[in-house]
Amino acid sequence: MAVDALELSKREGSPQAVAYYANRRLFYWNILWFMLGNSAAIFGTQTAQNLMPLHMVQAGLTPRQISLVLATSNWIGIPMLLYVAHLSDNWQWRWGRRLPFVALATPFMVVLLFVFPHTTMFVSCLVGYSMYQCACKIKSDSYPYLAVDVSPQKYWGRITGLSGVLGAGAVWLGQVVLMPMVQTRGATFVFNLAGVLVLVTSLITLLFIKESPVRSDTPPRFNPLPVIWSTLKFGFGNKKRLVICILYPVMCGNIVVSYFISLQAKVNLQLTEGEIGRYILQYGTIVNFGFMFILGWLIDKIGTPKCCVIGCGFSLLAALLGYDPSLSSHFAGTLGLRISPVATLASAYICNVMVNMFACVSFGVFIMSCVKRTEVATFCACTGTTNLFMVGANVSLAGLVIERVFNGQYGFVFIASVIYTIIAVTCFLFLYKWLKPVSGQELENKAQDVVA
Repeated sequence: MAVDALELSKREGSPQAVAYYANRRLFYWNILWFMLGNSAAIFGTQTAQNLMPLHMVQAGLTPRQISLVLATSNWIGIPMLLYVAHLSDNWQWRWGRRLPFVALATPFMVVLLFVFPHTTMFVSCLVGYSMYQCACKIKSDSYPYLAVDVSPQKYWGRITGLSGVLGAGAVWLGQVVLMPMVQTRGATFVFNLAGVLVLVTSLITLLFIKESPVRSDTPPRFNPLPVIWSTLKFGFGNKKRLVICILYPVMCGNIVVSYFISLQAKVNLQLTEGEIGRYILQYGTIVNFGFMFILGWLIDKIGTPKCCVIGCGFSLLAALLGYDPSLSSHFAGTLGLRISPVATLASAYICNVMVNMFACVSFGVFIMSCVKRTEVATFCACTGTTNLFMVGANVSLAGLVIERVFNGQYGFVFIASVIYTIIAVTCFLFLYKWLKPVSGQELENKAQDVVA
């Protein structure tokens, strides 16, 4: 045990880390406040995210202008993601590495949530939405990794699962509680309430969570260009990390379905907006809520490779059901199964949610195990960068193919999803033994002996 503690202290940077990760009471205290703050913040921010494009419509922006606002904020966020990730991993304050950035992002998020409902022109919407997304990037480059920093690695899967469960529940509550308030209380009231939720939850995080004593050996650099270059070099300059950065967006290729599922329901099945939410989307949220914690347990128990294989199976089922729900429904009828095209598409969407959980989430846990704690945000910024680029390319390409090849049949995205998933899972299984961080895993396992 003494040798384990000594090696762990070398791995994590200070002998205090051994005592920190051995303190079960502190661990449960930190996780309690993290989960509470995270779910309550999602309750407000996700509702605001859903309302912002609708506000742009009310402000008179054209679809092209709205898409330009969304795209611009997305691309601006990429260098922000890379820069803040480096700062967050290497920050040296005794207060912590992640908490200072939560404190930095919160005032901007709150003010912009109060101001955004008063934007009335393209330029003001563009500036307000882009600034809000940049503030969100600062927080997302720090806050989620608190769960990793405050917990031993053997709990990462379960904590990810529990966080996903509570986050999905918060999204669902926002859909059924806050969004209907737009009709009764007005959009400004809902935006203001979201701002208050962000402020309160950030204060909870800052006051009650005690960060790990883990610190990087090198202080942060503040010149953004060298920082961005070094961040990209960290992710792409090593063969194993480069492969992971390439595999991750392919593994998450099923995300393209979420961009087109509503259009498929509206155009191909002639559903109204209310019916889309009631008969299609909410079931994905409910399944995500109900299964996420079980998934976290499965990741810890059976490992990422087996979870990815299960995700591949769900991807095949989603493609069979979702490419042409009317045809799939008719085929099911020949087998004696009564299922409507709408229910068929809902089932396909549920399967796609399962793909996201088994493939994307489990692979995300594997990604975090491939680097030291002080490098997690930096590496995830690299994988996030490749994912942002590929999502944009996938959505653009899918729209072109749907229009010119499949004559408006949006179910093509399910075919694209299963192709991406099969390629990614096959490559991952083939390369797993090479990618697996054996030496690092052994040192992390020392922490389990100390904490257990």
